[in-house]
Parts: sequence; structure tokens; C-alpha cells
Amino acid sequence: MFQPAEEIFEGAKDMLQAGLLENPKVNAALMIHVIAPMPLSPGTIVVSEPGVSAPAADYFEIMVQGKGCHGSMPGTGIDPVNAAAHILIFLQEIQTRELSAGDRAVLTIGTIHGGTAANVIPDTVVMGGTLRTYDEEIRRYIKERITQIAEGIACAKGHSICGLWQRMSGFNQ
Repeated sequence: MFQPAEEIFEGAKDMLQAGLLENPKVNAALMIHVIAPMPLSPGTIVVSEPGVSAPAADYFEIMVQGKGCHGSMPGTGIDPVNAAAHILIFLQEIQTRELSAGDRAVLTIGTIHGGTAANVIPDTVVMGGTLRTYDEEIRRYIKERITQIAEGIACAKGHSICGLWQRMSGFNQ
């Protein structure tokens, strides 16, 4: 079988719900994963040691809700771009300033979207990212810090969390 939608955590669930492992009944299965870019010769197979061989992967989205206005009158709005920039900087400091060098975790903000005109402060900015960890305690800690940072920046910017709102998906697993 080939699992579609593996990177967004949808394929396996759909395949199981469709009865893939029931007809015929499956007694055992082997997982193969592509690892790129690894300097391995074509045809090479890597077999991992028993235990955890791949990190947990959480996807999240932080939506910063501000109040749009013309760029020449920033005092009449609430700037979500500025707040998102501060959130990004603080999130990047989790790994470098709060974890030990041996803690294996990667926090990535891969998308930032906001606004359509250079001279207008937008209403919202949406940041998307992933968290990959091997240790469940580190995973829980970073998830908690992401929430604290997003809420803390909102407070520091003089807005309630209603004015600077966050939403995370994939964090309830």
C-alpha cells in the first residue's frame, strides 16, 4: 500500500476507515519512508534500531488578528505584522535559549501571509509552522511555550488575546 496525504496526517486514517487492513486481513506490516537528501547510494536500505526512529510532527497555525489601517496612520489600527514579527523571533529563541544542546527538536515557521498592499497595515497575519521532537516531555514544553509566547506578545503589545488571536491545529494529539 502507498499512503497518500502522509505529510498532512490524513492518508492512514482514510485508508483504515476504508477497510484496507481487513480484506485481506493483515497480520503484519512494514513501514518504509523516503529520507531525502541523504548521501546514500541508490538501492541502499537503512534499518533503524528498536525504539523511536522518527520525530513526532505537529503542524500549527497562529493567526494574529489586528485592525487594518492606512500605513500613514498607524495609530488608528493594530499592527498584526509587527506582532507576528515579535512572535517569530521569540519562537526561534525557544530552541537556542530554553533547551539543552542535546534536546532534539526543530521548530520551523515556514509561512507568513498578511496584507496585499505595501502602504496598508492588514487586519490579519497568518503564520504556519511545524514542530518536530523525539521526546514527549520536550514536545509538551515547546507546545506550551508557543501558546505562552503568542499570548504574551498580545499582552505586551497592549491588546487582549481577543485582539491578537491564535489558533493551533495538530496540537491536541
